[in-house]
Amino acid sequence: MIKILLTGSNGFLGQHIAKLANANKHIHLTGWSGNRSIHDYCDDFQQVNLLSVDILAQMVEKFDVVIHTAALSQVDYCEAHRDEAFRVNLEVSRQLAEACRHSGTRLIHISSDFVFPGKDTLVTENDKTDPVNYYGRTKEMAELHVQNICRQSTIIRPVLIFGPTLAGTRSNLVLWVKKSLAAKQNINVTTDHFRTATYVTDLAAMTLQVAQIPNRGIYHACGADYLSVYEMALKIAEAFHLDQNLITPVHSSSFTAQAPRPACTNFSAEKASRDFGFKSRSFEEALSEMRLNKQ
Repeated sequence: MIKILLTGSNGFLGQHIAKLANANKHIHLTGWSGNRSIHDYCDDFQQVNLLSVDILAQMVEKFDVVIHTAALSQVDYCEAHRDEAFRVNLEVSRQLAEACRHSGTRLIHISSDFVFPGKDTLVTENDKTDPVNYYGRTKEMAELHVQNICRQSTIIRPVLIFGPTLAGTRSNLVLWVKKSLAAKQNINVTTDHFRTATYVTDLAAMTLQVAQIPNRGIYHACGADYLSVYEMALKIAEAFHLDQNLITPVHSSSFTAQAPRPACTNFSAEKASRDFGFKSRSFEEALSEMRLNKQ
């Protein structure tokens, strides 16, 4: 039996990790969230506001692994509320790393592709980070703290996570496009931003695999396809039999976002596949599964 503590257990990724863990009799999962639990996938649950407590070794020492998914990920909000983003994304991660180091607990830290500047080249785990917005900067700094403080840590970098929501979590690209087109709404979608988008089910499965295999270091978790956001929108419309004519291709400069976004994220999952058996599913395969499950 492996004992896992999951921060952000009410979040989009957290819920998918908890659901998969719930089906594994060899995992005992404790969830932490700032709000009361909104699902019953965790074996135990504690309402913990990570900003109002000092995270100490005694709080994590009974666990074999901490999976840290809790984060402030709304990019424009982070740009406008830098102190809060710093405390949530960096300071909480630093405290967890310190607690895990002192207790000997392994730490799995969920980072982001936004630590990179977004050049149109294949990016490996060893490439230099250089974020273009403050959210990416907080995730970059958190990575550095985790690596420097907690030797028994693994960092996972996903890309544009998408998939079904389970309970009370915010939407994602696929669900936004699907809902908009189903309502016969016209949408503008950028043609010059490219991603190897990560299916949340695959990411959750990889995270639990990492929890059971003590390989340290940084790993990229991404989909098999490198597509523009516009190309993704067309595939979503096709998969769910919706009207592609409602989708208007536009340049990213036509959007008024407070924070810049990296133009490209072209990850390879080769290292994660080799070390953890990660399945890098194609975008169409993921959409097909969502359609079959009526998601």
